[in-house]
Amino acid sequence: MEVEQGRANINRLSITIGIACFLWMLNFLGITPFYPFMAEDLDTSVALLGQITALIAIISIPIGIITGPVADRFGYRKVLLSGIFTLSIGSLIVAFSPTYKFLLMLVPFGAISQATVRPLSIAIAGAHLAQEDRRRAVGLATVGMSTAGVFGIPVLTLIGSFWGWRMSFLCLTGLNAMLTIFLVRSIPRDREGVESIESPPLNPRAYAWMLTDVATVLLIASTFLRESSIWGFYTFRGAFFVETFRVGSQHIGWIFSIAGIGLLSGSAIAGSHRFRLPLSMIALLGITIMTLCCTLTLVLSLGLVLAVALTMITAFGLGFAMVATDTMIVNLAKGGRATTTSLNRAAANIGTSIGGVSGGLMLSLGGYRLLGVSVFLFGIAAFLFVLFSSFLRGRRKAGK
Repeated sequence: MEVEQGRANINRLSITIGIACFLWMLNFLGITPFYPFMAEDLDTSVALLGQITALIAIISIPIGIITGPVADRFGYRKVLLSGIFTLSIGSLIVAFSPTYKFLLMLVPFGAISQATVRPLSIAIAGAHLAQEDRRRAVGLATVGMSTAGVFGIPVLTLIGSFWGWRMSFLCLTGLNAMLTIFLVRSIPRDREGVESIESPPLNPRAYAWMLTDVATVLLIASTFLRESSIWGFYTFRGAFFVETFRVGSQHIGWIFSIAGIGLLSGSAIAGSHRFRLPLSMIALLGITIMTLCCTLTLVLSLGLVLAVALTMITAFGLGFAMVATDTMIVNLAKGGRATTTSLNRAAANIGTSIGGVSGGLMLSLGGYRLLGVSVFLFGIAAFLFVLFSSFLRGRRKAGK
């Protein structure tokens, strides 16, 4: 009976983490399909609206570096819930924005949730779950993110098609409020002694472990390189299909949903107890699949069906890599768990920005084929960093 109760608690926590990440990703991506309609109503341009998402990602980087040690010092639950509370504030700001300048108030609230929700969810999994259960929890966190794209965004756009984008965000605010109540009740309280570091927040000593834990630093660097690779493509994915295959905007939505199914499937399989490959092998396999399929999509002259299929397989590989890398990082963390996972999230956000900038540069210099070369080089570098990290961990175990 106690075993069954323990398993139920593990499943409840894993599902709670998945719901938190679903809610965060739905709010982060939810604004993007409405850019053309919002631009008309707010008397601005789609390009300026697009800068809001970029600003959120950039500003979240220093916030994450600060909030990681704060969470290790004062508790994961408090910081995670603060990030979740900002989601309702952000969706209300969008729903009632009369001007573009007013909409910019979304940026700090979006940056707080971007910096806290996923890394603190993973830190909580590391604190409350045994090592063999963490992979499933991280897998469900990534499944939650992909579910937002596959199901959540289409529902928001359906509401918007009938009653306008403001009603979509009012409905999103209601969903935020309901799920926030659930998360407040479901996220476990911090255990006494959960924090891994004793230095006060904002003290550089919180990151002193980086000087000795080279294996974890290499994994975090691989996150940066992987995100630089995939976001070189994802930033221009819609434009690629429109310009290469002359598809309409309604078809782009379906292509994004199909890719989301790939990410969902890859995350679910990588997080399953039945998938018994070592985490380092899963990460290497995922990066290989992601890099090769993405490069082939951009470099070769393929038909639409094959290009969409490769895009889905690319996302499948990304799901493998994300789950395996994030689980290894929380398992290996020598510093505070929140400090380490927040630093990894900051690396991902930097990679997202670098991928978009470098992708745009490659596109202007040599078109989509040169972009494919850039994606390949970043992906190969990510593969090598994971491989070298695995080698160092193997040597460390052998030394013991």
